Formats: sequence, structure tokens, C-alpha cells
Amino acid sequence: ESTGKFIKTVYRVQWEGISFVFLGHVAKVPELEWFSKIGEADVLFLPLDGESYLSPENASAVVRELAPKITVVGETENMPEMLRALGRKAEPQDKLVFKRKDIEGEEGRVIVLRAA
Repeated sequence: ESTGKFIKTVYRVQWEGISFVFLGHVAKVPELEWFSKIGEADVLFLPLDGESYLSPENASAVVRELAPKITVVGETENMPEMLRALGRKAEPQDKLVFKRKDIEGEEGRVIVLRAA
């Protein structure tokens, strides 16, 4: 799905027992094989807005498939539509700190990271 303008990259980082997945310029739902390669995602950073990123419906499909404990999205104009697609309410935050013990009991939490 990479183009001359964008390289479609996904990063998975394991840090202090927490699995972080960072989606780059992904605009469509990846094939099922992709999800098995990524594996478990405790925290998913999901970029939104614009043609180069997932639509609310496609973002919701990715979240359902990966089933992260926490999904972090940036503030966007289509945030209400995104939250409806996810079927969740969001917690706006100015900064984030993750500790394994804090995310153990989480399931499907959505955090909106405010722009600085």
C-alpha cells in the first residue's frame, strides 16, 4: 500500500512488558495475515484524519481485530464519528504514562491525546 508520497509503516515495540503498536499512514484495513504478524497490542496508537489514514469505519475494524487494551488517537475534526464507530467514549489527555500494572485490567479504553 506504500506510494511515492507515503511509506506505509507499522511499528511494534515491546517495552517493560507492554506491547505498543504504532500505525503509520495506513488507509485501509490490512489483510488478516498482517494481524497475526503484529500479534498482541496492549496499546495501539491510531492516526486518523485525511485520505492517508484510516476512516472511522476502517479504524474501528482494526481496533476490533487487534483488540488492544488501550487505543490512543489524536484530536481530529471527525472525533465524534470515530467514537461512534468504535462504540466507545473517550478520555481526553494532555500526556500519557503507561505502567504495566495500570493497564492490566483495561479492555477497550480509548484515549484522545490533545494537541500541544
